[in-house]
Amino acid sequence: MLEILTSGDQMIAIFIGATHSPEKTSFLTPLSEPIQLGIGVFKKGGCVEPHRHRGKAAVVEEFQEFIMVKRGKVIASVYDTSDTLLKEFEMGPGDSLLLLRGGHAFHFLEDTEFLELKQGPYLGRENMKTLINPRPVVEKPAVHQAVLGVESTTRN
Repeated sequence: MLEILTSGDQMIAIFIGATHSPEKTSFLTPLSEPIQLGIGVFKKGGCVEPHRHRGKAAVVEEFQEFIMVKRGKVIASVYDTSDTLLKEFEMGPGDSLLLLRGGHAFHFLEDTEFLELKQGPYLGRENMKTLINPRPVVEKPAVHQAVLGVESTTRN
């Protein structure tokens, strides 16, 4: 399962289920996002040439976070930029979630270990986190639409 959560014209998060397996390499984030998420698919014997990535000064206005569950079970709650709950995902081993903007919370159903990737530098909790007062799910049901074979949930 692959699901892209949006609110208005903003991409909020991308959930990639452990069993999602595209036929070819594809990037899921628009080129304008400050972090790029792709799924690489390669044939046996193929290669990626040795390379490095050039640096360029950039202003980061919002920090993104990527989570991949290694073991255990967790409920990930995803909120839009108005602190309204968009969706909750029950995540298990191999499931991933890219959080581009908005808020999030985690409730651990089992002892859990996950990989967490964020941009740096880390400036301390008081400078990096704002606790939110979550609003309940909006009454209007989500609109599901297929975009290039990707299920997308939009709340207007």
